Amino acid sequence: MLIPLDYYRILGVPIQATDEQIAQAYHDRERQKPRREYSEMAIAVRKEILTQAYKVLSSPLKRTEYDNKFLQTKVIENLSENKAQQVDQTTKPSVSNPAIEVSPTEVVGALLILQELGEYELVLRSGIAYLNSADFTSLKGKHDSRVALTVKEDTTLTLALAYLELGREQWQKGEYENAALSGEMGYNLLVEDNLYPSVQSEIETDLHKLRPYRILELMNNGEHQPEQKAKAFQLLKEMLNQRQGIEGQGIDHSGLNFEQFLCFIQQLRQHLTATEQQELFEAEAKRPSAVATYLTVYTLLAKGFANKEPRWIVKGQQLLQTLSKREDVAWEQAICALLLGQTQEANMALQKTREEKILNLIQQHSQESPDLLPGLCFYGEKWLHQEVLSQFRDLANCKLTLKEYFADRKVQAYLEKLYPNPKSPKSMAKSQPEKQVRQKEESGLSRFFGWSKKPAVKKVQTTPKVSQYPLVEAKELAGVGVANSNGATATLPKINAPSSSVSSRPPTPPVGRQGNNLNLRHSSPPGNPSPRNIAPPYHRSPIRKNKSKGLLNSPARYALLFISMIWGIGVLGFIFTNKMLKPATQTTKPSEDVVVKVTEPPAPSPSAEKKAPQPAKPKGMNETVAKQAIENWLESKSAAMGSEHKVEALNSILVSSLLSTWRERALHYKQTKEYREYQHEVKVRSVNFDEQKPNQAVVEAEVREKADHHQGGKLIPAKSYDENLLVRYHLLRQGDKWFINKSAVVKTL
Repeated sequence: MLIPLDYYRILGVPIQATDEQIAQAYHDRERQKPRREYSEMAIAVRKEILTQAYKVLSSPLKRTEYDNKFLQTKVIENLSENKAQQVDQTTKPSVSNPAIEVSPTEVVGALLILQELGEYELVLRSGIAYLNSADFTSLKGKHDSRVALTVKEDTTLTLALAYLELGREQWQKGEYENAALSGEMGYNLLVEDNLYPSVQSEIETDLHKLRPYRILELMNNGEHQPEQKAKAFQLLKEMLNQRQGIEGQGIDHSGLNFEQFLCFIQQLRQHLTATEQQELFEAEAKRPSAVATYLTVYTLLAKGFANKEPRWIVKGQQLLQTLSKREDVAWEQAICALLLGQTQEANMALQKTREEKILNLIQQHSQESPDLLPGLCFYGEKWLHQEVLSQFRDLANCKLTLKEYFADRKVQAYLEKLYPNPKSPKSMAKSQPEKQVRQKEESGLSRFFGWSKKPAVKKVQTTPKVSQYPLVEAKELAGVGVANSNGATATLPKINAPSSSVSSRPPTPPVGRQGNNLNLRHSSPPGNPSPRNIAPPYHRSPIRKNKSKGLLNSPARYALLFISMIWGIGVLGFIFTNKMLKPATQTTKPSEDVVVKVTEPPAPSPSAEKKAPQPAKPKGMNETVAKQAIENWLESKSAAMGSEHKVEALNSILVSSLLSTWRERALHYKQTKEYREYQHEVKVRSVNFDEQKPNQAVVEAEVREKADHHQGGKLIPAKSYDENLLVRYHLLRQGDKWFINKSAVVKTL
C-alpha cells in the first residue's frame, strides 16, 4: 500500500541535510516513544521504517539514487486565454508528492509516523481506506488472527488520536461544532469495539469542556437556524442538570467554576430574546436559585418597560421583595417603583442602596429638587438601556424613553387600576396618611414630568405622562452577591457601562455578538494554546452582608443631628436632600464624584481647603503607558512559557484570575517539558481612560504573536502559530503601576 511519505519527512530533515544532521535526527526520532497504548508490533514497525530511511539517506550512493527518483524538474505551466506557456527549463528541483510502499502489516507504523508529523487528515484518509481495503481483508487469511486483530486495534487507535488532535486544532481556530464532531467520531470508533478506556476518557473530557463553547456558537448561529438554537438549549439543559442549577454543587466536567459559569451565562444572554430568557430563568429559579431569580427580575424589567406592560414590573417587584431579605437589591426596587409611578417608594429604596456613585450622580441631578426624583429619572433611563435592555437580542436596539412609556394609554390605564380613584368606596376606606402619601407622589410626578390630566380621562391621574432624557449605550457586566438556597453567597451578574461615569459597579468582561468571538475562557485544548477568541474568567467579590454601612446611612447621621429642628416644618424631604448634597457640592469640582464614607469626618470648610495642600493628581493612562504595560505582559509571558520557565515573571504584570490561569498553564508546560519561543509586535489602537476612574483603563491593541512550540527538545509545527490579533486589555492600577486583569481577543486581523 502506498503511504504519502518520503524518507526526509520520516526523519524530519530538509533535503539539503548533512550526514551529521541525518544521523542526529534518526537518533532523536528513535528515542521518541509512541503512546503506551500502542502494541509492541506497531512500535517495532515504526522503528523499522525509521531505520530504512536512515540507511538510504546515510549512504551517499543510495541517497543519490533515491534523490534521482525523488526529485524532478518541475515544469510550471501558466494557462492564460487557453494558451499554455512553458517556463524556463532551468527551474530549480522540487519535491513531487512522493510516497513509500509498505506491506499490510507495516501500514500502522507508517500511519503512526504521519500522526507524529501532525498530518491528521492524511492519517484519517489513509487509515480508513486501509481498513476498508482488500489488503486488510487478505491480512486475516495470511497471518494469525491475533496479528490481524492487533493491526486493527493499532489502526483504530491511530484514527481516534487523529480525530482527537484534529478536533483540538479546530477548537483552537474557534470551530467548536466541528471540533466536537471530530471528537465524537474518534470516541465512537473506540466505544464501538470497547477499546482503550483511557483514550475514551481523554476525548470525553475534551467534549465536556467544549460544550459551553458549542452552546455559544450554536446560539450565535441560531437566529437564522432554529435547529441549531434547539441543539444549544439541549446542551445547556444537560449542563444545568449536571451542575444541579446555576449555584449547584454538581459536576458537569466543563472545568468552569461558579464565577466562570456565571460569566458564561452572561455571554449566553446576549443571544437570547426576552421571552427565551424568561422561560429559562423562571424554570431555574424554581430549583430554587437566587441568581436565576435575579436574572428573571431583569427580564421582567426589560419586558415591562420595552413593551409598555407594567404587569411584568409588578411581578419583578414581588420577586425583589423575596431577594431583599438577604441582599441589597434596593436599586432595582427603586427602578420598579419608578416605573410603577411609586415615587415615595422609589425614594425610600434609594435611601437603602449601597450604590454610592449611582447615588452621587442622582444627587447631582436633583440639587434643585426637594427629593431625588429628577436624578432617579435621569439615571434610571440610562441604566435601563445600558444594563437591562442591552442584554436581550430582541430589545437591545429599543430607544423607548420614560416620556413615551408614561404617555402610553395602556400604561396609564394599568397604573390607574393599581391606584384607584380616591373618591371610590374602596379608596375612601384608606387612612388619611395613605391619601397624603399618594397626593405627594402625584404632586412629585406632576412637578417633574410636567404632567396633567387629559380631558378624556375622568379618573384622577396619579401617574406621570411625559419625560425626556438622553440615552447612553454600553454593554458590560458587574456583580452583586446573593445567598443561595444552601446559604452560600452567590455573585449575581449585573450589567455595567465601564467607560461611563454613570455607574459604580465593577466592570466585567464585555459581552458582544460579533460573529464567533465568544468571550469565554475556562481552559484550552490540552496541549494546544488557548482559543484566541476566548476571554479569561472573571472573579467577582461577594457583596457585604451588613447593610447598615451603606452610603445613605452616613448622610442620615448628619440629618439626625437636625431632626429635632425640622420635624415640625413639614418639608423633611427638601431639607434632608440638601443636607445630603451640601458636603459634595462644597468640597468638589462640578465634574468630580464624591464618595462619603462612614468613617470620614465632615467635609472641611472652604477656608480649610485653601490651607490644606491638595494631593497630586495621579498620572493618567496614555498610549505610551498602555504600550509599555502590554509589552511588559508579552515579555513576562515569553519568560514564563519559555525554556527557562520563569513563572514568577507573571506576578509583575497580571492580577486576579488572569494571573492564576497563566500560572497554571506555565506550570503545566514546565511539568510536561514544553516551552514556546515568542516574537511579538504591538501597536496600540485605542485607549479608553476616564479621569473619574483613575485606576482603570481599557486598551485595544494590534498584537502580532509568532510562537514556536517545543516539546522534548523538538519543534512541533502543529502547535506553533503566527497570528495577528486585535486584543482588548482591561488594566488596573495598583499603587503607581499598571497591571492587566482581563484580556479578550476581539478579532483576527
